[in-house]
Amino acid sequence: MNITSKIKTILLVSMLSANSTVIANEIQTEDNTGVVADINTNVALNITSNTALNISLENTENDELTNEAEKSASKSKLLNLLNSFKTLTANFNQSVKDEDNTLLQQGNGSFSLSKPNLLHWSTLAPDESTIVSDGESLWLYDPFIEQATVYSLENSINNTPILLLMNQDEKVWSQYTIEEIAKESNNTTTIDKFNITSKDSESQVQSLSLIFDGQVLSSFTINDITGQKSEFLLTDIETDKSLSPSLFLFEVPDGSVIDDQR
Repeated sequence: MNITSKIKTILLVSMLSANSTVIANEIQTEDNTGVVADINTNVALNITSNTALNISLENTENDELTNEAEKSASKSKLLNLLNSFKTLTANFNQSVKDEDNTLLQQGNGSFSLSKPNLLHWSTLAPDESTIVSDGESLWLYDPFIEQATVYSLENSINNTPILLLMNQDEKVWSQYTIEEIAKESNNTTTIDKFNITSKDSESQVQSLSLIFDGQVLSSFTINDITGQKSEFLLTDIETDKSLSPSLFLFEVPDGSVIDDQR
């Protein structure tokens, strides 16, 4: 029995007990009309109060069910949009802002995604870096210090949310709450905005917001645990473009140090 059912049962028992008390009191006070009237009035008020509480609990249950249904519909809609393409390439302009929306840094680069679980990400400015997922491992390369750090892909998704865009594992998606937070339409296209929030309160990345222009991902924002947000505006977007498998294989440059975190 759930908490709401228990509360309703307690209320019902209380009401029956109150009614039994009233009947006994009415037998004992037949000659005292005023007392009986007062008791009946109190019972009526108690029943009204209990009825109102029951209605409130039922409304809360209905609201929770509606909210869960809306989240489920949002999740299905987002996954349908992500499943509408097998590869995605784009250039990006990045803006990093603090919790007060003050601009901290700007950058640019490009990326390529291919399903399942393949990524090649190149940041050109302000500092060069490369991220490559080969489907099993995630490589991060910093040419300035000539170091390649490698992680298991499975343990990297929470802190590298762009990996979600190419992941089709229901177990992975179950770790996030998905809400459609905005929708706009005009004569030619529909703008959809989704918010993906991690259920892990200690995750370095708290949420990922995606904006679709029709069927095409046009921008996204990463919000981290410190309150900073990184906004990525996409240009030169192409979907279902043929991509070479070698793009998603990382070769450690000669002389570089490998930090294996797998």
